[in-house]
Amino acid sequence: MTPPHIKRSRKQESDTAKAYGGRTQPGSGSGWVHRNDVLTERFLIENKRTDNARSITIKADDLRQLRINATRLDRIALLEFQLGGHDYVILHRDDFAGYLDDE
Repeated sequence: MTPPHIKRSRKQESDTAKAYGGRTQPGSGSGWVHRNDVLTERFLIENKRTDNARSITIKADDLRQLRINATRLDRIALLEFQLGGHDYVILHRDDFAGYLDDE
């Protein structure tokens, strides 16, 4: 039987893939072939979740590796997380600046 926290993580990945028009990565995080959770035409997305409604831990090494993986795939790195019942997205300042330039 799949533990509840695994089910919640898989649902988060599935919801993210649907929201961004992408697909979940098979075995994400468990090997070197498919790193991170969701791949779209523009983004490589890593999902984080916590049952703690007040805080989440985000590691610099995880952000750095996500950006490296995204660059290799010619994608923009996004870290999406749920906290306190809300969804948030983090991206590198250089990538965000690209959105500002488009305005």
